[in-house]
Amino acid sequence: MEWKKKQIGKKIKEGRFGTINTHLEHWLKFIGKDTRLKELAITDCDDYYHERTKSREKGASQTTVENEQSTINAMVKWLHSRELTNITSFDFPKLKTLDKGK
Repeated sequence: MEWKKKQIGKKIKEGRFGTINTHLEHWLKFIGKDTRLKELAITDCDDYYHERTKSREKGASQTTVENEQSTINAMVKWLHSRELTNITSFDFPKLKTLDKGK
């Protein structure tokens, strides 16, 4: 996040930085803060959607989870480019298309 913080005002706005930070905090809570990056497998986030949406009161919407998954995979791609992880992305299960009433 320190690398991304340096981009505020140049490539991203402060609000976007906050969103990225929140997305990655949810992921870290899911994956476990003691998990080693080099030990991650592409299937380690198979239950991410379920975990983030399971509570009716505090659960995230499908759109929110889809956005979080995109942020997570962007982070993993960045980590892989710096040889900090062995995977290039997570293979998140495909979600049903939302009917937005259009």
